Amino acid sequence: MAQFMRDPTVLQAGIIAIQEPWANPYQETTHHPAKQSHQLLYPQANETGGMRARVCMFVSKQMEGWTHVVHSRDCQELRLRHEGKELRVFNIYNQPENGEDTMRLLTQLIPPTREQAKEPGVTYLIVGDFNLHHPYWGGDGVQQDEAADDWLDAAEMRALDLWLKPGSITRMQAGSRSTLDLVFASERLGGSMISCKVQEGVHADSDHLPIRTIIDFATAEPVEAPRRRNWKEMDNDKFLTFVNANLQNKSWLHLRGDTVHPQQVDDAVEHLMEVIQRGVQESTPWARPSSWAKPSFTPECCEAIKTTRRLRRRYAASQNNDDWQEYTSARNRKGKVIAKASRAAYRKWVKDLTDEGPKGMWKVAKWARSRAEASSGSNIPALKKPDGSLADTNQAKVEVLKGVFFPQPPIPDLEDIQRDTREVDQIQFPPISVQEVRDAIRRAPPDKAPGNDTVPNKVWRLLAADDNSPFSNIITSIFDACIRTGYNPRHFQSSITVTLRKGGPKDYRQPKSYRPVALLNTLGKLLESVIATRIAWAAEEKGILPKGHLGGRKGVSVDHAIQLILDQVHRAWGIDRKVSMLLLDMSGAYDNVSHERLLYNIKKLGLGHFVP
Repeated sequence: MAQFMRDPTVLQAGIIAIQEPWANPYQETTHHPAKQSHQLLYPQANETGGMRARVCMFVSKQMEGWTHVVHSRDCQELRLRHEGKELRVFNIYNQPENGEDTMRLLTQLIPPTREQAKEPGVTYLIVGDFNLHHPYWGGDGVQQDEAADDWLDAAEMRALDLWLKPGSITRMQAGSRSTLDLVFASERLGGSMISCKVQEGVHADSDHLPIRTIIDFATAEPVEAPRRRNWKEMDNDKFLTFVNANLQNKSWLHLRGDTVHPQQVDDAVEHLMEVIQRGVQESTPWARPSSWAKPSFTPECCEAIKTTRRLRRRYAASQNNDDWQEYTSARNRKGKVIAKASRAAYRKWVKDLTDEGPKGMWKVAKWARSRAEASSGSNIPALKKPDGSLADTNQAKVEVLKGVFFPQPPIPDLEDIQRDTREVDQIQFPPISVQEVRDAIRRAPPDKAPGNDTVPNKVWRLLAADDNSPFSNIITSIFDACIRTGYNPRHFQSSITVTLRKGGPKDYRQPKSYRPVALLNTLGKLLESVIATRIAWAAEEKGILPKGHLGGRKGVSVDHAIQLILDQVHRAWGIDRKVSMLLLDMSGAYDNVSHERLLYNIKKLGLGHFVP
């Protein structure tokens, strides 16, 4: 402990939570070599029932507005306040084999989620030595303690998430490796989590490894989610009747003329979207999502929980051994009922996805990859700028992320383009047909996240499937006018850029720990699909792509790439040659592309039909 508390990296922490600290044999305290920077919070015997404390905290003297509460010799609490919010940090040591169940004490100190709603500004962080084994945090193959199941049930009822990556080794002794030291926190605190991982670099001859947890407590609470429509309750007949009647009132013939102005295209798209939005308002109710909804929670689960709580209250009033036995039996039965319901719901989910074919299998694989990752949350902590300062306001964070996501491309050398006057025969394409548009709509996933207009692809599917609707002819005219004028309507260019945290243990103060996802309006993506299909056809029919090019080609998969590599390797081995492979990661290639150079190359390939 002495070496650990003298490490400069350790002393950077605002709060240092220690379990089983060194006990001074002469005074009721522990070793404190950091008196200049930190204050020691060591529970006294009069606060712990006359027993020596097994937890302590060191709090930075730069921190203000905190309160220390001692609950037992194995549980202490630090309450931090900032702008109407309160973070309650629990430092615990659990030793269930001696009958000192700190986890049960925690369930009394932290209220269930429904009761937490009475204190919306309070969040919880629990750190310490849990001394419990479970596959949920120890990884597959780890033995499972019954008390660990009880804690997981309690954590779920209190909306507490595990922050430490499952399988992280926190204790190593005599060749034994296990995960006993954990970090749990409120779901609402997930967006403020910057990093939570084992720090082997500051290990100081202890069989327990330190865990470094960084949170941005000053970050504002997540904003309220925008309202969305309940598309499952949409009245299809009412929607189609309204839209078809209003689309008949507009003449779209001007879009088919030889001279079409970009403003006319914008006006047509805006009128179409106005009719669609009014039709949605008339036919689709607002969704009323419940924060308590859970597919696996059956009436049997609800009844088991009610029974367990009733028996728990009866035992608390009587303290009778028979009542305790009845309560424990009901508690164990409740765990089995919930586990059975969760297992059945999970199996049904997997079956429904696998019945979808390869697309469903990819969804399962994506879930499996992200299952062990911590909650990404919706808040972004203060970000580090290139000059080392912090961006702590929303506008400053936007500027930092914009500089990383959308870097200024370098100035290209375009002298060869200006000198090149050669003409290349361009591939001719017919006007866009109604069938092409309908095929693009049919290919579009119905439930993909929409853009700023909130209209999903299922709306376009509904309109295109109605033979009496003029929608297919109207949208075909708009798309064809876009191609002929080389103009992309303003509505198609509108997008929402969502910032997501990258997976794995990362420092979320670094801007590169995030990735952008652009949500475009779905109607514009249909035009992109039509153009992409035409380009793909031309590339195959006219032999534009090299024979060894595999990416983005229809009917070509990763199996072809592997087979091509194996053929090259075997051919080289056949003539007694050695094989080497050079792999290039073209990071930021699309971010730094020269638009003028790209359009020039497209024309040189004979695809000038798509160049404005």
